[in-house]
Amino acid sequence: MRVTLVQATNLPRMDLISGCDPYCVLFVNACSGLSTFASEVKNKNVNPVWDQKFEWKMTRQTKVLSVTLWDKD
Repeated sequence: MRVTLVQATNLPRMDLISGCDPYCVLFVNACSGLSTFASEVKNKNVNPVWDQKFEWKMTRQTKVLSVTLWDKD
């Protein structure tokens, strides 16, 4: 499975001065090989553009792709 993480828009400011430092964690259950990837951190950006590609080797038990958005600090 290939996933392209494109962008996020209008993220809430998580820090009082700098806005937010977003990154994503992508997880696939029951895959063959590495199951979790993290995107680049986009410092001080409430409209981050990643355009990053991630790839997993699927198995018959693979059923879930989870993408979570985090603030670095």
